[in-house]
Amino acid sequence: LLWEQTPGVNDPQTALNTILGQDQLGSAISTETIGQYPTIYASLQTTQTASLPFGMVAAWQCQDRRFGWKIYTAQDGTARQYLEEALLRMECSALQ
Repeated sequence: LLWEQTPGVNDPQTALNTILGQDQLGSAISTETIGQYPTIYASLQTTQTASLPFGMVAAWQCQDRRFGWKIYTAQDGTARQYLEEALLRMECSALQ
């Protein structure tokens, strides 16, 4: 998970590129609101290990914070499930 403060900037694509690193996308980047956050995401072509062949990257903005997320799983479809669960539980509140 990548978290960075970005006052005045709304650019989740930069977080997606950073968290992606040297990995290769396995699908086109999609955009969808998950929970209350406009989210960009894609599957990964790159695998972490033989036992973790399914990967996904995602990014979203929460006020002046940008998040990037990457996961590898053993089962197809599980990564998307984890992303949805995380964003449905996320609370976006102002920093003190």
